Amino acid sequence: MSERDRLAVVKASLKEQRDLVVCLEPRADHDAWWRQHLRGLRGAIEASEAHLAVYERLASEGERASAAAALSLLELEQAAMKEWHDIVVSRPGWAAGPPVGR
Repeated sequence: MSERDRLAVVKASLKEQRDLVVCLEPRADHDAWWRQHLRGLRGAIEASEAHLAVYERLASEGERASAAAALSLLELEQAAMKEWHDIVVSRPGWAAGPPVGR
């Protein structure tokens, strides 16, 4: 897969994560665990966005090896966020929606 294709996958995954946070915005009846999960997810997204900016700066400056390393880090971060999401959605009660009042 080309670097351009890899970057497109990372950007699409990051957009999915941002969209997920919007969909999962906590309500007053959500438990503390739920709120903590969303804070963590927002933090992970912010870190990935910062790493994406570093990648773009390195690529624009012609630092190919460093940019490739930054892109690999972004891919790992996105894979970890997807794994994290899989763990969260396997939490009891998720099938009916976000956990309420625990």
